[in-house]
Parts: sequence; structure tokens; C-alpha cells
Amino acid sequence: MNCAPARFIITSTCFLVLSLAAFAAPQQTMSSFDRGRAEDMLTSVANDVKKHYYDPKFHGVDFEGRVAEAKQQIAKSPSFNMAISHIAAALDVLNDSHTFFLPPQHAYHHSYGLQYQIIGNRCFVTQVRPGSDADSKG
Repeated sequence: MNCAPARFIITSTCFLVLSLAAFAAPQQTMSSFDRGRAEDMLTSVANDVKKHYYDPKFHGVDFEGRVAEAKQQIAKSPSFNMAISHIAAALDVLNDSHTFFLPPQHAYHHSYGLQYQIIGNRCFVTQVRPGSDADSKG
């Protein structure tokens, strides 16, 4: 007995249900604290560019307008990462390799208790922190 058509229908149905569930999932909203942080970063970056940029006319770009547009986009941003991208985009219009935005690092860094290095085509563990999970696993 050939089960291929039944398997195809079941697989397609599962894919459809999962796809609809992903679109129906509620979007995560950005907190007012994070929105305020993003707006403060934009203000700080814009002030520094206005103060230190070598071309006071910004190559003919309406930098003030671009900053105001970025502020509006940050107000509508669904996430902090999207707000950060609006700040970077505001600087990108200058088309200058010396003017870019480095976002703050994440506050949390996870360490597995080991360091590794690629040598040739192989990966070698080069250091294990004593008392770590990696140390207890040998």
C-alpha cells in the first residue's frame, strides 16, 4: 500500500498550522525604558556628529531631518534591536566609512568554561577553567 499521498497531506497540514501559529503569535513589545535608552543614544550620536563631523553641510544630506525620522521610527519600533538599527541607518545616510554606530554590548555573557582554537582543519580545546562544567565533564 502506498502511503506517500497521506504522508504529504499530513506534512502539508502540519506545516500550514505551524506557519499560521507563527504569524498569529503576539509580537514582543519594547519597554518604555528601552525606548528611552534608544532615543538617548540617538540624541547623543546626533549631537556628536553635529559637533565633530568634518563637513558642516553633511555632504548635502538633511541630517537633522534624518535624525527626526529615526526618532519617529524608534517610537514605532517593536524591539530594541530594531530601534538600534534605526540609529545605525541614520548614520549610514552620510555614506562615510568613518562614521558608524557601534551598539552597546549585551550585559550577559555565557561561558562554558573552556576556550578552543582552530588549528588547520581541526578544533582543539586549548584551556579549561578549573571547577567549570567543562572541567567536570573531563
